[in-house]
Amino acid sequence: EIVRKNYGKDKTETAFKVVKEVCTNEMFASYEMLKRIELATRIGLAIITDGVVVAPTEGIQGVARYRNNDNTDYIAVIYAGPIRGAGGTAAALSVAFADYARRFFNIGTYKPTQDEVERYVEEVELYHMKQHLQYRPSDDDLRSIVNNCPVCVDGVATEDVEVTAHRDIRRIDYNGKEVVLTNRVRGGIAL
Repeated sequence: EIVRKNYGKDKTETAFKVVKEVCTNEMFASYEMLKRIELATRIGLAIITDGVVVAPTEGIQGVARYRNNDNTDYIAVIYAGPIRGAGGTAAALSVAFADYARRFFNIGTYKPTQDEVERYVEEVELYHMKQHLQYRPSDDDLRSIVNNCPVCVDGVATEDVEVTAHRDIRRIDYNGKEVVLTNRVRGGIAL
């Protein structure tokens, strides 16, 4: 019903309207905040992909909340290999949907450490060697993307190969618990 109510000629505009509706409508008040952000992101992606691929349900594994080193909070969208089915533009829009949604809950932006930035560079290169990306951004472009993306693009381990230089990256979840990232390559972040 929410999609029908907000449906317009432009799918992207419709998707952003629905993301806002999920985050602000009292109908979803019983949902925990991260669940609302996750649902909003998935529905936005489903609208963009016309609901014909598994990317909204299988490509997005969830949303998590962490703390930056300065104690501000941020969200991470956890991707897996099936995000490939969405295509590059739609996958990138899913990050924009999550960014838009987090703002309704006054969640801060992702401020990666230098080690995290370099981990992305290493990991994308390893994934590209193993699976071959259709487009492989330069290392400097990757650094710029990671340093300027307000949402952490995270993922589950999808490959048997492990990073060698940037291992055992530690994060602090919103409740103060330390979380150690997998050392295996996370295909969803590269895609």
